[in-house]
Amino acid sequence: MRGFFLGRLIGVGLIFAIAGLYSIYKYVDHSINYVSTSARVDAVDSVCTGRLKTGGEDSFPCEQYDLLRHAKKHVRKVTTITVAFISPVDDTQHDTKLVSADNVRVGDMIPIYASKTNAEAVDRQ
Repeated sequence: MRGFFLGRLIGVGLIFAIAGLYSIYKYVDHSINYVSTSARVDAVDSVCTGRLKTGGEDSFPCEQYDLLRHAKKHVRKVTTITVAFISPVDDTQHDTKLVSADNVRVGDMIPIYASKTNAEAVDRQ
């Protein structure tokens, strides 16, 4: 019984160590290869899916998302935003799509990380 708990403790410690190393990697990668900049939201597209009547995933209008979520249905909402930003590589405007958990609207300015070496590579802050 003691070995079981020791094994679990080592497993949990290993998971935390891997998560910590990944966080350090992302921090170093962003500080070396990316620069903070602002991007303008040009489009917001939401897709709502869930298990409603059939055994598989159904798409439905996102206006029904809150009603179905409160009814304890297995639904999810994925919001994709199109943003425009000025790349530090070539000082021209580029467009890219990002998945957003935030409540953003067209015209909002959001912070992003733009790559110093690849004109179209970005990451969310």
